Amino acid sequence: MSILKLLRLPPDPDNEQMKHKPDFNEFKNYLLGKQKASRLHIADLLIDDDILKQYTIEILKQTWIDREDDLHGYLKNYVDCYRSMGFDYVPVHFWIQNTFRNFPQPETWIAHDKGLITSDSEYDNFPWKQIYVDYSCLDILTEYLPERMKIVAVTGDLQDLMDCLVGTVSFMMMIYDNPELLDKLINRWYAIKLQLFETVLRYDSVGAVFSCADMGSSHSTLVSPDFIQAKLMPWYKKFSDTAHEHDKMYWFHSCGDIYSHKVIDMLIDDVGIDAFHSFQDSICPVTEFLDKYGEKTAALGGIDLDKLCRLDASELRTYIRSTIRKSLNRGRYAIGTGNSVPDYVPFRNWLILLEEAEKFNL
Repeated sequence: MSILKLLRLPPDPDNEQMKHKPDFNEFKNYLLGKQKASRLHIADLLIDDDILKQYTIEILKQTWIDREDDLHGYLKNYVDCYRSMGFDYVPVHFWIQNTFRNFPQPETWIAHDKGLITSDSEYDNFPWKQIYVDYSCLDILTEYLPERMKIVAVTGDLQDLMDCLVGTVSFMMMIYDNPELLDKLINRWYAIKLQLFETVLRYDSVGAVFSCADMGSSHSTLVSPDFIQAKLMPWYKKFSDTAHEHDKMYWFHSCGDIYSHKVIDMLIDDVGIDAFHSFQDSICPVTEFLDKYGEKTAALGGIDLDKLCRLDASELRTYIRSTIRKSLNRGRYAIGTGNSVPDYVPFRNWLILLEEAEKFNL
């Protein structure tokens, strides 16, 4: 019985019993253009725990276990959810908040004004040598991974700097007021992330690494394209090269308009990303992206988050089916949301996306 029938959703007469099994190697080879896919694959950056909890209880008929109460139990549920939803991988998020140990507790993890480091003295006094990354979740997840399923390691970098370490306003001011300090911060933080990637890529269970770096707003990049090219792209190139040296993929997520000033071209042509994620129909629909770049890289996601939240069931099905058909005609494509699955996405609409993905015949 389908997940939609279990919830008594508006029926779809063409629905079939969910049957796909994970096959990350096929998924990888398809994204890299080395083979055809046997099915439409699914990809996304993250799914909020509230959505996973509801899925665990209502669809899997299992008891939800909070991460704080039992990490092993939580991660088993986590794997069960992603497998049942049709993913070939589970994402592991190496955010400051959940995996960086001995990191100073800020007043807020998203500092719009002033973060933890805004002066040379604060940089010098920051406990850099005491901070370390906890990789225990990788070891635990590896125990629960079914055959042919992998882990994708996700990490933020630019957002860590702007939202927490420096603060958004302070970051912008520092570009002009203290560029030497900002250079030190970028190089120190990105070196930590490079070491993180080097560590996780040694795990056989890890199939890709995924940089999350929101570099744009609705109408422009957050900082100048010249700054991005000079200060950030060399690090992303190192991340990409490191992944490829381990025969793993390098994916990239960025919201906003990174098209007008050719930042996306830097990522594809200079960095060598294997797949790009994050699409808004109001900026660049995934179909338009694949028209322009489909011969060079793969596209992940693409179902506009606003439409996923607002459309009724019939309209949503029509939109998803159209996006799938148009995208697959233009390049290598894995379906998912244009951004992520936050807690405000209607649960039933997320299930509609999963069902449309599961039943689509290539």
